[in-house]
Amino acid sequence: MQNGVGAGLKFNCGESNPDGALGIYEPPVQETLANHLKPGDIFYDIGANVGFFTIIVAKLVGETGKVYGFEPAPENAKLLRKNIELNKFNNVTVIEKAVAESSQKGELVLSDYCGGNVLANFFAGVESTPNKQKSISVDVICIDDLVENQTINPPNMVKIDVEGGEINVLQGMMKTINNHKPILLYEIDDRNKRIFQEKMNKIDSFVSDLGYTLKTLEDAYPDIGWNVGHVIAIPKHS
Repeated sequence: MQNGVGAGLKFNCGESNPDGALGIYEPPVQETLANHLKPGDIFYDIGANVGFFTIIVAKLVGETGKVYGFEPAPENAKLLRKNIELNKFNNVTVIEKAVAESSQKGELVLSDYCGGNVLANFFAGVESTPNKQKSISVDVICIDDLVENQTINPPNMVKIDVEGGEINVLQGMMKTINNHKPILLYEIDDRNKRIFQEKMNKIDSFVSDLGYTLKTLEDAYPDIGWNVGHVIAIPKHS
């Protein structure tokens, strides 16, 4: 990466957005992570894709911190691990599973875009669905189970980018949220403006009711003809 918070890191973007290799991918998200993370923090990257934000955060939290990257798609997880190895990070654990409200088996629909994979139950009855290429069976876990059995450390911050399954993820970490009040950062997107706004309103209301103050980040994609929104949620007691 030549620019951004991750300047100096090595990143193989594969078939994902080439802006990642330049370090200019989603600058508002990069800046938000840099402003809210410090050495020693614990970070969950739920929907880590090929690891752009995973490795940036690994740099930010340092050797005393920890990053858990959740990515169920095998090809993405493979490149995620490669990007971690390229930078010789020892503070990242890849969990090759999907995240939802309960631990189970699920069907992951693989999109023609590596960042568009989605659990089938996330878009049942929704107008905008992925361009289905094929699907695979994946393990699905909920965060509360992993935290309760001490498989992973409780988080200071959680990033969620799961193509429509955000509330499902949050429902599976209610105990963790109540006990540890992590900062939340989530992405919502849709081609259809109305559906995008409905999605955004629904999750904003859900997160606000959990005791968070919300702030919408600057638009990272003002000119692409696709609706993408990022929101950071700060616990009100902090």
